[in-house]
Amino acid sequence: MPEFKVYAPLSKFPWRGTTFPVASGVEIIQRPQPYPLRGFDERLTRGDSDELFFASYWLTVNWSTGDEPRPSEIVNIFLLALWLSRPTKTHVKFRFKVATDPGAAPGSMARLLDQFSWVEGAVADEVTDAELATASSLFSSLREVRLSAPRLSNALHLTFAGCQAIQWQVALVCFAAAAEAILTYETGSGITRRLALAYACLLAQTDPERDRLFREFRELYGKRSDVMHGRGYTIPSPEKLPTLARFGDALRELWKTVVGSSAIMQGLEAPDDQRKLFFRHLQGSYSPP
Repeated sequence: MPEFKVYAPLSKFPWRGTTFPVASGVEIIQRPQPYPLRGFDERLTRGDSDELFFASYWLTVNWSTGDEPRPSEIVNIFLLALWLSRPTKTHVKFRFKVATDPGAAPGSMARLLDQFSWVEGAVADEVTDAELATASSLFSSLREVRLSAPRLSNALHLTFAGCQAIQWQVALVCFAAAAEAILTYETGSGITRRLALAYACLLAQTDPERDRLFREFRELYGKRSDVMHGRGYTIPSPEKLPTLARFGDALRELWKTVVGSSAIMQGLEAPDDQRKLFFRHLQGSYSPP
């Protein structure tokens, strides 16, 4: 029996189901009544109590002391998996770790000030069961990344930092850094072309599609360079959030390709010299525009 039941109320989670098993010991449930929180909800302000009430669904996690990943990471991995499957306004404001033994100390509560963010106009108003099934599969893969792929885990942390960022510049730079952490294999000049080529060859097989993806990533990475080198002000205001959303979409497709193949994950977890051979093999005779 797990020592704790962890509850993470999902704010603005646009689903219409009842329960959904995400993974072993991880489940989405409808808001329980009465709250099984051993009095932790009594410590909330009136506004926080309202937030808890309007969170119609909760993510639950069975957890024992010493298990990996930790409950906070499991919740974050679920939010990332949902974002990869279908960007929404879903976020978590509280996390309750409740002891399952009624005779033990009740546990703990965390109020999360850094929350999963979203780009207005680039999120869905509804999540389907099929999209949750995809998120469930991605959750299992991302958890494996966290547990056994330290190089890709670096990109995972950068991705999550971008999803939590409030300023668009910070989010854009984090997304770009995450993509670079996945795609890079050597230092030196020509990094934009090198990353764009790796991105195109990883995601597509035909030359026309690779050309399109090469141009798309090269343009997006150029926006990252504008921000990093003090030229972010030259990006017109109406283009800032759409550019961020486009980079987010590119990173989402990259992650889904990576975790969808054990061979790709193995190739990308390797040191730079082996990564370089991996991408050279993917490229074959393709030459970018």
